[in-house]
Amino acid sequence: MDAYRQRNSPNTQAARLSAVAFAWLGAVALVVAIFAILVGSPSQAYDLAPLGGFGDLTRRFGEISPLVAATVAGVVAAVVAAMVGARRLDPVGGGLQLIVLGGVAVGCVLAESGRIGHAVDGGVLGATLVCVAAGAAIAAGGIVAMLGRE
Repeated sequence: MDAYRQRNSPNTQAARLSAVAFAWLGAVALVVAIFAILVGSPSQAYDLAPLGGFGDLTRRFGEISPLVAATVAGVVAAVVAAMVGARRLDPVGGGLQLIVLGGVAVGCVLAESGRIGHAVDGGVLGATLVCVAAGAAIAAGGIVAMLGRE
């Protein structure tokens, strides 16, 4: 009779921790890389002048709003990952949210890729690549969270 009994996977805790790690590291990398793009350090974007301060942020908000949206998606992804890790949120629901948030982050950054894809010297802007990889890591955390349901 034991063969017909359903058992919980013994790796649900490992999957949950992996999902949280993916999403948290992705969110931190996303926020740091967007900050680097906005301040122009270590390389300035080809078609986006670095921000000079908070007043510059409010004046040019329409210009940088996709990057702000990606930053908000990263912060929300970190909160969702923490809730999944603390078992305050269902792994399937949290996983779907992380997949959507990762997609939003990647979509917002790719929407601006014409402006932030290259550095002033003509090379590829590394921070943009980090943003895309970070969004993918957030989405991967969502997939792993869904696999670790109990």
